[in-house]
Amino acid sequence: MKRTIGTVAITFLVTSALWHLGTGLRKSFEVTWLLSAVKAPGRMALYVVYNDLQAGNLELAKAHLEVLRESWARFEGEEGYVGNGIGNIMVEFRDMPMP
Repeated sequence: MKRTIGTVAITFLVTSALWHLGTGLRKSFEVTWLLSAVKAPGRMALYVVYNDLQAGNLELAKAHLEVLRESWARFEGEEGYVGNGIGNIMVEFRDMPMP
């Protein structure tokens, strides 16, 4: 009887530890993904729009904001932490035709 209880207790402890480790790794991945796919590119895109506004180029600022809006809409449609996020926004800015 004691041996069965000991086996159950050890199995529970090992399973709990592995579950905790897996959950921690998943959360770390999600934070890293958010930084690289959303936060940093979003900050850079807003900086570009800000510079457009400071330079008085309202049409270019509107065009950049529209590309950012479309990219954000695609990001919101993604399931969970997969896909590009808005990580390629600066490439989209570079490739857009100038107004």
